[in-house]
Amino acid sequence: MWTNGFTPLGNHSAFLPAATEITFASTTGNFWFFPFLKYQTYHWAARGWDTRWECDDYPNNGDFSSRHNIFVRVRSLQPSAVPSGQPSFLPSSLPSANPSTAVCGGIFSSCLAAFESGCTKSRVYTLLNPTTSATFSAYCDQENEGGGWMLFFSYNHIGGQNNALVLGTLPTSPTSTGPAGYSHINLQDLGYTTAHIDQVRFYCQTDNHERRMHFSTSNSFQKGVSITGSLLGK
Repeated sequence: MWTNGFTPLGNHSAFLPAATEITFASTTGNFWFFPFLKYQTYHWAARGWDTRWECDDYPNNGDFSSRHNIFVRVRSLQPSAVPSGQPSFLPSSLPSANPSTAVCGGIFSSCLAAFESGCTKSRVYTLLNPTTSATFSAYCDQENEGGGWMLFFSYNHIGGQNNALVLGTLPTSPTSTGPAGYSHINLQDLGYTTAHIDQVRFYCQTDNHERRMHFSTSNSFQKGVSITGSLLGK
């Protein structure tokens, strides 16, 4: 589920996920509680066991600063409805070059829809819940790996600190060490199902070494965990 079907991206130089030997099963662990690791050698953990921050290493503590980001690429789907009086923009109806600020400030069905509409700057966009048609603000990475990536898991840990994880809040920055870059959400809370998900993309780095973990996958396991937040039974 981790060693096959992943695509190394950009500056990927980590041993994981290819070296994965173990996946912990947890009903609440989501992607923070050791979702993949080589025992006592290479781990991914964002406050695992309440104290451990690990990225392709095994310091067994939180002494080093680290950054864990997970993005999802949602398929560019037609929304069921748009709130009355609000502009809705889909790829087929937008100019492909030099979109106006007004256009990129509209409502999109996904980060990918915004990208395909010519909005290629990475920032917070207004997206549409595909189930309820409610709107929400999300950070879209439009400048890396083909664009169209929505950030839903971001923990920028400062070495020596050990703040509690923040569940149920969509992060709005992949790099901020403040609240904007320190939270995660289960995608079902935004109205998504696995049918909406095209790919999941993982990134981490740490001050403990120079390796970077950066890969994407379309594996159904990772899609399912991103939706429900549970590793159990996957």
